[in-house]
Amino acid sequence: MFLEIAISSRVRFLLTIERQGLFMTTLFFVIFFGIAALIGLWALACLVSALLKRGPLGLIKDYFAALTGKDKPSDRNDKNDK
Repeated sequence: MFLEIAISSRVRFLLTIERQGLFMTTLFFVIFFGIAALIGLWALACLVSALLKRGPLGLIKDYFAALTGKDKPSDRNDKNDK
């Protein structure tokens, strides 16, 4: 009888721990992927903004200019940004 009660209490305790672990794991994934989604949306907004401002060809040209280090301020058409 005592052994049965002790085993039953231990099983209940382990099930409670398992539920808490499942909850924490689920919570972690929701928070992690939620933050990742926000970062992705922010990056997409930045890309759309750059595409609208410089256009696709200007964006590609600026990308290669940044990679090669040949960015000349006189080549840019951003005189209206001041």
